[in-house]
Amino acid sequence: MRTLLVVKTLQVLNIKQPSVSPMAVFFVPMCLLLMGLSGCAAKKGVAWQEDKGFVLQSLEHVSERQGQLSQTYELSDKRLLELEKTVAKQQADIDALMASIKAQKNKKHHIIVKKKRPLSKKQKNKKQILTTKIDQINSDIQQTVKQSKNDYKPAEKNDYTAAYLALKSGRYDEAINAFQTFLNVYPSGEYADQAYYWLGESLLAKGEFLSAVEAFNTLTQTYPKSSKYQAGLLKLGIAYQQAERLGDARAVLQRLIDEYPDSKAAEHARSRLSALKTNKK
Repeated sequence: MRTLLVVKTLQVLNIKQPSVSPMAVFFVPMCLLLMGLSGCAAKKGVAWQEDKGFVLQSLEHVSERQGQLSQTYELSDKRLLELEKTVAKQQADIDALMASIKAQKNKKHHIIVKKKRPLSKKQKNKKQILTTKIDQINSDIQQTVKQSKNDYKPAEKNDYTAAYLALKSGRYDEAINAFQTFLNVYPSGEYADQAYYWLGESLLAKGEFLSAVEAFNTLTQTYPKSSKYQAGLLKLGIAYQQAERLGDARAVLQRLIDEYPDSKAAEHARSRLSALKTNKK
């Protein structure tokens, strides 16, 4: 439409129409569009400044750990390969020993033996040595697995950060899915209590009040020592109120006031509780 308007204007003014390529015609409206988007982006500058430090810190942490993880994984792979070879060799030795014992029994199959022949002292010693080696190998494998789990902690923080930034950017559906996935993967993780709180916030923003109640309930019941506990109680009362469960809302808000009377959360709770009592009248 924009191109046709330009052409019509040139015809009315009797001005010679310049030779314009299709690419140029496409470029002009695209520039206008980008200028508009730039204006929109500028409006979100304040939100970016708030999150800038958090994002840069997370990126620096990822950069630092990337090299360390790469080396750790290489060493783990080499160690596991060595352990697999050792296990295979020791298993072969055990199989050979068992085959030897079985062969000795078969040599005298025609003789009726009332008692099971015990292993010789030499065989017992060899079996004990092999058992000790296998136990050590299993211990090494468990230690390697434990170390590998510790190495996944940066991934936990990265997943939490991605979900948090989705919420801060207003992408509530994405944030809800990200926090739910995070809690499934890291149910007892370092950021689990924080994840439940922000999941509840995301659900509140979407108007899914009963699901928000469930998230804040889990936070307050499972993590009473969390830094988000007081805020979680306040948000639980708000979620109950939004879900029109006013009796539960009053009970939770009063509980917050009783437990933390001098906190900012309790101050907000008093205001909401007062409004609820006024509306009741």
